[in-house]
Order: sequence, then structure tokens, then C-alpha cells
Amino acid sequence: MVKTLSAAVLSVVLAAMVHTPAQAAAPNSCSIDVGSFTAAGNQRLQSLSATSPPRRFLDQTLAEKVLPMAQVRMSGPIFVDTDAVPPMNASGNLVIGSALYRFTYKLPQDGTPTPYDVKLSRIGGGWDRFVAYESAKSPNGTRHYEYALRNDGTLFRWSTNSTGLAWTALGTTPGFGAVKAMTVISETSSYDTLLMNTRGGALYTVRIPVAKTMRPVVTKVRASTWQGFETLLTARCGQYGTLLVGIDKDTGNAYEYAVGHAAGTSTVIQSHYRVPSPFTDPIHFRSLTTDTPPLNGE
Repeated sequence: MVKTLSAAVLSVVLAAMVHTPAQAAAPNSCSIDVGSFTAAGNQRLQSLSATSPPRRFLDQTLAEKVLPMAQVRMSGPIFVDTDAVPPMNASGNLVIGSALYRFTYKLPQDGTPTPYDVKLSRIGGGWDRFVAYESAKSPNGTRHYEYALRNDGTLFRWSTNSTGLAWTALGTTPGFGAVKAMTVISETSSYDTLLMNTRGGALYTVRIPVAKTMRPVVTKVRASTWQGFETLLTARCGQYGTLLVGIDKDTGNAYEYAVGHAAGTSTVIQSHYRVPSPFTDPIHFRSLTTDTPPLNGE
């Protein structure tokens, strides 16, 4: 894992992060919401503090037996509309077998985790060759982009409409065959930035301008030690900071990091060490709500 930095450096990182509450946030601290689907098909939410070591201050089942988990391969972020008049609406995209689906359901207004009106709407096929998937949107919510990495190292991008069912291809770019996992670290009006680790242990930012031609700018952040993570998850922490969770599926361990504004190899990364809880659910994803701020880490 990344070496622990000095207390002085840590204070610089955290000073740049104006702490903002998340969904049931810990007092005086930013946090990250980690969603997952359990082996039983339940949708689970864990909220982690930005302390060192991190503290799990929420562990909740949002929806019971909402999915046939044996078939799910990947999940994008799952969004719960907390501003809606009850019942609450949840939505996201899932890869089941070789197809991509729009996943929606509702929760009753009494707060019980019993989903109803569960729908899987097929978007398209050919997804058996994809190994990583993420979503990003502009700060005002009008632009929705989808990113997926195919097993030959080709990165794809699409735009979607507000329903998430109409997809328009917006280019591909090769050269990412060594990538093991990816997540979003920045969502701005002019670009998105992905954070990727490789099987060789390197960590990169990949800035993708909002343009018809897909021309990413790849910048190395670290040269080694990041190969252990099959899943990367992020949350905004203050104006420019990012909380990063890396999950090692081989061991069931998760590690949290405070990441300063990305600036290549000079990026400050402070380890918060291992999260005191096993992360053995089959699928993990970014859990988002109406109050989740756009990422601004690069």
C-alpha cells in the first residue's frame, strides 16, 4: 500500500478539504458512501469517515432481494432520489450476462427495505467483453457520459439522455490493456477525469475533454504499489479533495486514502489504512443521492 506521509503533510491535505456531509454523515467530517449488492441480492450501503483509521458509521440494507445476484457482472453508480416525495426512487445501470440494463425500483414511504416496481430495461448487448464501467455527469446534471473498458484495452464513451435508455456513441480510444480498475475523480463542464490502476501497480489520471473527438490526457500519479485493487471508489471531500477507497477482492480488505488535487506524481496521497470491516460482497459501486456533489479531484 502507499506509504504513510508525515502528520504535517496530512494536515495540508485535510486543510484543503472543507468537510461536507454525506448521506447520514459523521459529525465534522467528509465521508464516502460505498454501495454493494450482497450474495443474497440485497442492496447495501456503508458510510465511512475520513478519519485515520477510517470508521464505518453506517451499515444499512436499503433494499432486500432486489436482484438475481448470480447473473450480475458489473454495476455503475446507483442513485437514490432523496428529494422525491415518498416513495423513493432508485436507478442505475447493470451488466447482467452479456447485456447492459437500466435498473430501477421504488421503496415504500414507511422506510422498510422492501422494493417494489423493480424493472430491468435492456439497453444493449455485447457487454460480455467489458471489464470496467463508470458514469459521470456535468455539475449542472445536464450532461451524462458513460465510460466502459473492453478486454482488448479499448476505452469507450457514450452520452445518454435523462432516462438513461437512449445512448449515443462518442468515440473510443485504445491503449488501456494494462488497466485493472477505474473510477471517476472529476466531473466538470469541460472534462471528466478517470482514475485508473494497472496490473503492474501504477496509478494514472485520464482526463477526457468534453468534445466529439475522444483524446484523453494520461498522467502518471504513482509508479507502483496499486496493483492489489480490483475496485476503486471515490467521493468528493471539500472543494478539491477526494476520498478514495480501494477494494482487494482476493482478501476482502478495503483501504481508504485522502487524495489532494491531482497533479501528476506530486499529488499528495495520505493513507488512512484498512477499513475495519470485510468487503466480501460480490459487487461494489458508488452510492449517490440528490445531495452528492460532483467530483472535482483534478
